[in-house]
Amino acid sequence: MSFIILTLLAAVSGCQTASHTDSSSGQHSSSAPILGPVVLHPGESVPHEDQTADRPRSTRGPGVELLLGEGLSTGFAYQGAVKALHEWKVKLTSIHAYQIGALVAVSYAETLNANRMDWSLARFSDGVLGKKTSGLVFAQGDNIEGRIEKKLKEAYESKNASSFKIPVILPVQAPSPLHLWEQLRVSLVRKDYLTAYSGYSPVAYDRFREEFLSRSEHPQIIIEVKSSGNSELSRDEAGNVLKLTIALSNVPDLDFKRKTQAAYSGRQAMDKWKTEVLAFLRTEDRIP
Repeated sequence: MSFIILTLLAAVSGCQTASHTDSSSGQHSSSAPILGPVVLHPGESVPHEDQTADRPRSTRGPGVELLLGEGLSTGFAYQGAVKALHEWKVKLTSIHAYQIGALVAVSYAETLNANRMDWSLARFSDGVLGKKTSGLVFAQGDNIEGRIEKKLKEAYESKNASSFKIPVILPVQAPSPLHLWEQLRVSLVRKDYLTAYSGYSPVAYDRFREEFLSRSEHPQIIIEVKSSGNSELSRDEAGNVLKLTIALSNVPDLDFKRKTQAAYSGRQAMDKWKTEVLAFLRTEDRIP
């Protein structure tokens, strides 16, 4: 299955819509995550080649493919995580991204500038997230879809994906081209929160992750969020996939007042695992 790669899309002057909706959209598949049981604890580095004689050095190209998982308010944790990777000078070759992670990915991939990413995300947030209201901030009010679409157009309509510094892959399948802001709108869909856009919903996250893991050009990092427990770092048995799960027990996924807290938690988790992440990257010269 192929997905839209944004750097291969030019800005479209118009788009056609259809009423087709993937019947499996929004539903999780029964397949298990393709990761082994190896769990790393703070202070435990990923084994280097000389420590793991039976694991040959990868022949894949330099750089890292990044997957940003599900999450609305919690998805702002990816903002903090990407800033950490940026400051550590990690070379990203592509970003697969879902829901708010899609906004983070596009905002970063345009210039590879972390400050510009922050500015772009703030531009979208202002006027949509309801700073002075309480409760489920993003979901309150009439015509929430219209408000979100208006802000997406304001923030991203002038963006030309073909000029991005690195590819961004979103969970969007459409028979005809969609504007960048429309692809972002589709990426935000969640059945209990935001309706489909012109009949389009994102493919299920499990399928999207499987597509990411099926790629083999570069080593891979997966960053996801969860609502309880502790943050965890794990890797596959081959040593080519590193997965960071960020625990956000105090950030409801529709309470956008907590987006700053989520971003801080994402950065905090990355800093906690910095030694392990950099060891994984340096194993095959994935960073300078």
